[in-house]
Amino acid sequence: MSELEPLDVHPPVLVVDDDEDIRTSVAEILRSQGYEVATAGDGDEALQAVGAQRFAAIVLDVRMPKVSGTDVLDALPDPPPVVLMSAHTLGTDDRCRVQDKVRSYLRKPFPPGLLIDELAGIVGAGGKQ
Repeated sequence: MSELEPLDVHPPVLVVDDDEDIRTSVAEILRSQGYEVATAGDGDEALQAVGAQRFAAIVLDVRMPKVSGTDVLDALPDPPPVVLMSAHTLGTDDRCRVQDKVRSYLRKPFPPGLLIDELAGIVGAGGKQ
């Protein structure tokens, strides 16, 4: 009888971006690395998802219509670790608002390996932080 190799499955991650192409690409990259991924197309959907499920990390776009990424962070008193992503530089006011809740900031476009490394550093082996 042969031994089964343990699956390299990572804990759930929420990917939030109003751009469907970016959201889908990031989700596919993470799934290819064994992450369970949920997606949200805006800040309202993100808040609903966080209320319904526990995530090991959130990959969050900053600029979105209605509810921005920084507004999402303001609404979450104790969020899981967050990787912010944006094509724009984060202003001083926004940086001050979110600095205690953000683990990493990625400027779009970024290489997939950078996101994978950031999440691996955040969730660690087996999802332990």
